Amino acid sequence: IAGSRIERGERALIDRAGVVHGPFDLVVDATGMRSPLRAAEGRVKINRPYPFGALWGIVALPAGWPYPRTLAQVYDGAHTMIGVLPVGRRPGDARALAAFFWSMRTKDHAAWQAAGLSPWKQRIVQAWPDVAPLVAQIEAAEQMTLTTYADMTMRQRHAERLAFIGDAGRTTSPQLGQGCNLALIDATVLAQTVREAESVEEALALYGERRHVHSTFYSFASRWLTPFFQSDSRLAGAVRDHAFPLMGRVPYVQREMVRTLAGMKTGLFSHLDPGMWHSAYALDGPSARTSEPS
Repeated sequence: IAGSRIERGERALIDRAGVVHGPFDLVVDATGMRSPLRAAEGRVKINRPYPFGALWGIVALPAGWPYPRTLAQVYDGAHTMIGVLPVGRRPGDARALAAFFWSMRTKDHAAWQAAGLSPWKQRIVQAWPDVAPLVAQIEAAEQMTLTTYADMTMRQRHAERLAFIGDAGRTTSPQLGQGCNLALIDATVLAQTVREAESVEEALALYGERRHVHSTFYSFASRWLTPFFQSDSRLAGAVRDHAFPLMGRVPYVQREMVRTLAGMKTGLFSHLDPGMWHSAYALDGPSARTSEPS
């Protein structure tokens, strides 16, 4: 899909060959951060690419790997990050696989390709010797894909007969790991508003209203947290290394960290209580039921 337009009061989609599909009562755009529809139809408030991205590739975990079910990361300040994320197995392949990633300034990608893999591998193994068997599996630059990130928020996450969900309607850095959580909540709330509203227009208005507070908090939190994990700041890395372990030992702060990573926070001092909900109704809208921490 390359674009869309309104035809007879409904939304039609246009593919890259110029073929028109529809029109439809409602189009849900779940095409991610590079949505072809958002630029033409979305009311974008902020759209700032992050200077840092990451190289990602799939490798097999060696026998005896100490973190078979856990995300493991090694940092040097905020400028160097190495990570191994177990991702399961392919059909018909008994090997346990993992996503291997390396933080990189996006502007340095061409220089990395030109330099070859040897100096990069040496740097990684020097920083984290345990990953040598993983790095040895990377034999060509094409095995590693550069992923870029952006801080993008919208003034209104819907247009006429069009709803944006997931990264199509909000993008953040991956430091909180909330992209999937937020997209699932978007979809659930949109489904609920379509069921209860008397028109598509009312459903979209309710969807935007109910997703505003929750989405805004996570956009803010991601924007604030990112420099501590991916930036050129030496101070940010030092603050993270010293402050975060201490914060994690404080029961109240630890509880709020868990709520944040569970996708339940709506503000610094408010959160959703999943035990109170029997449906997705009014999730973070004006009538949302939030629980203040004791």
